[in-house]
This record gives sequence, structure tokens and C-alpha cells, in this order.
Amino acid sequence: MGTARMQKEAQARAASLVRQQEMGRKQRESELKRKMLEGQIAALQAELGSQEEEFRNFELQQRKQQDMDVQERMKMASLRKAD
Repeated sequence: MGTARMQKEAQARAASLVRQQEMGRKQRESELKRKMLEGQIAALQAELGSQEEEFRNFELQQRKQQDMDVQERMKMASLRKAD
């Protein structure tokens, strides 16, 4: 085997190694990005869940207040009729 051929094969192996290392680096970057995005998604879902719970509590309070207002109006109307 000639020196030129050995040198060409060595360059090909080196280029292949560089490509493999680059693929590995890009794969690690991609995995890191996915994990970061999954974390952000989880945080946003938790925030949304908290807001939904807050809204449900607010809605329940408003309904209770509305029921109390209706009962108070009915009480006042019955008192007016009694006069």
C-alpha cells in the first residue's frame, strides 16, 4: 500500500471521526433543548392549572354571593308584602 493511499485513508478516518463527534454534539444539544422545553411546558401547565383553580374558586364565591343576594331580595320582598 502506498503512502498516498495510507494518507488518504487516514484523512477519511479523521473526517469520519469529526462527523461522528459533530453528530454526537448535535444530539446532546437537541436532547438538552428538549429537556429545557419540556421543563418550560411543565411550568406553563402548572401555572395554567393554578389559574384555573383560582378561577373556579372565584366562580364559586360569585355564585354563593349571587345566591345570597337572591335570598336577600326574596326576604326583602316578603317583608314588604307583610307590611
